[in-house]
Amino acid sequence: MTRLTDKILIVDDEVDLAEALGALLGRAGYACAVCTDGARAYDAVVAESPDLVLTDLKMAGISGMDLLKKVRSHHPALPVILLTAFATVDAAVEAMREGAADFLAKPFLPEELLAKIRGAVERARLRNGESGPTFRGEHALWEVVAASQNPRMREILSLAEKIAATDSKVLITGESGTGKELLARLIHRLSVRRDRGFFPVNCAALTDTLLESELFGHERGAFTGAVATRRGVFEVASEGTLFLDEIGSTTGAFQAKLLRAVETGEFVRVGGTRAMRSHTRIIAATNADLNKGVEAGTFRGDLYYRLRVVHLSLPPLRERPEDVPILAEHLLRRHANRLNRSVTRLSDDALQALVGYRWPGNIRELDNVLERAVIVATGDTLTRRDLSADLGEPGPAARPDVGVMEAMERTLIEKVLSECGWNKSKAARRLAIGRRTLYSKAARYGIRLAPEPDQK
Repeated sequence: MTRLTDKILIVDDEVDLAEALGALLGRAGYACAVCTDGARAYDAVVAESPDLVLTDLKMAGISGMDLLKKVRSHHPALPVILLTAFATVDAAVEAMREGAADFLAKPFLPEELLAKIRGAVERARLRNGESGPTFRGEHALWEVVAASQNPRMREILSLAEKIAATDSKVLITGESGTGKELLARLIHRLSVRRDRGFFPVNCAALTDTLLESELFGHERGAFTGAVATRRGVFEVASEGTLFLDEIGSTTGAFQAKLLRAVETGEFVRVGGTRAMRSHTRIIAATNADLNKGVEAGTFRGDLYYRLRVVHLSLPPLRERPEDVPILAEHLLRRHANRLNRSVTRLSDDALQALVGYRWPGNIRELDNVLERAVIVATGDTLTRRDLSADLGEPGPAARPDVGVMEAMERTLIEKVLSECGWNKSKAARRLAIGRRTLYSKAARYGIRLAPEPDQK
């Protein structure tokens, strides 16, 4: 079974700290497992199959260094990051010599930890020749979206397939949760770089200094804590794809440094003097209006036009309600499998509620709602009662403009529904389509489908 997020195993015998780290990483989008018993730490590695281990150095039962050695002996591809309140250069050097992916002294900034985790996971992925633990699940999700009848989504996916064959820079825009990173990963997977690694960097999660170090790397001694030379993502991802998420959140000072790398492929490590070259393919994304940013002087126009060679604008889910039924069924199956639940289908009233909701959080919100619903559902059918009360009562679905053929189809569907007493199963059989297709078409044309009379 594939995962949609990287999984981090946190090993620390201080329960409060372990839980705080779990909460931090959970908010950052990681799946987390926590082990507070050092003696059982390696058993947790075997049981949880994480993508990265984050362990304290000083623990009862086993030291972080001993755990590192055991992991490296049996799982050499698994990255381990050591945390310690007793940081010394000797300890850092020993950790690196034993194969640690990184070493971090307490106290540390949250964004500093997140940057080290991202870098360690992506470097391990590149060494292992993987495109990511999430791809098959994400690709399946995009295959579901690609089946949509929404004209804008069809155009976007068609263009994405064409530009994947090039090295052109791409700017993806859209509201939060619309799937910008999913689309970037799809473009990467369809390209000749598919086996060279996909490297996402969330620009909004890092300060200028940390972002510069993350992207360009740093030389030993460049700043406090830089105990060893470190390659940046531009260098590591030279033959792969670099995904700059939330590019609109960067400062003018950082944009000036990024511009040179985007224009020429050249960059200099922090604390270094030698220009280096990267051949990475750049895909950027934002939920901000960069046009307005350029006009307001908060985003550099030269960088904007360099990044915007090809522009893909993802529509929000409320503008493509016909996507909701097929997305919902896919996400339902995924969560049921992952959580080992027996839920296999959506009731009519649940599906109607999902289609009628406007989804301000887009696909991400739909995903979260269905995960919760799968957890609380008691039978094999997910009902309206299992959905969050925040969905409210179903409202009228968005009704896009339709042409003559679409208008004729809408009239036919309404006529057949009326003749069948608005019995959806009978109407679907008369129309020679599936129930899910009927819901998709009804959502597309703004036809309100009431629950069956015998539904509760």
